[in-house]
Amino acid sequence: LEKLPSIAKLAEFIESALPETDQTAPPAATQVREEMDAIPATDISLATTDAQREVWLASLIDDDVSRTYNEARLLRLTGFLDVDALRRALQYIVDRHDALRATIAADGGAQLIRSNVKVDLPVEPVFVSDASDAVEDKFEGLLSDSIALVFNLEEGPLFRFRAYQLGNDKWAVLLVAHHVVADGWSWAVILDELGEIYSAFASGKEPPQTPRLL
Repeated sequence: LEKLPSIAKLAEFIESALPETDQTAPPAATQVREEMDAIPATDISLATTDAQREVWLASLIDDDVSRTYNEARLLRLTGFLDVDALRRALQYIVDRHDALRATIAADGGAQLIRSNVKVDLPVEPVFVSDASDAVEDKFEGLLSDSIALVFNLEEGPLFRFRAYQLGNDKWAVLLVAHHVVADGWSWAVILDELGEIYSAFASGKEPPQTPRLL
């Protein structure tokens, strides 16, 4: 099977599953924390930011409000997809970005950064018939349902990933995270890294070592 047309630039295949957000400035909840490289692999607790507390409080109103904070990105891919390499790349990113391993305390005052959070990448074939319209209709329903699932901010994880096989060489990969841990700027960073890290794993190489981020 043919490899992705531009495997090293996986993020070029992105289309937003939700309206685009401002990606020009870092969010209050996302700060570069290079000094955390030396911290042992144990759970740590940090104070939430004002922005995080506002999002947390609004999410308590009801599930409908909470799901409006689900940030989603959709990758449409054509060609061969190395699912295992993609899962490993996503795990690498979650291990690297402390914010993706965060949950919010019951009172909203702190975020618990868990030392280890396992990444699952379920793969769902979407084969209805030879009619591409039928495949797309079914896929759109599955996509909407997955995006709308409400996150438990206290229990976590506050992200989920899904892969959908739409044909022999057609794929869609859904990435969803709650706004309390990721926003438009965060997604720009994550997706840029995902292309590079996936390319490395798919080629049998190790990804470049970079500082951990919060």
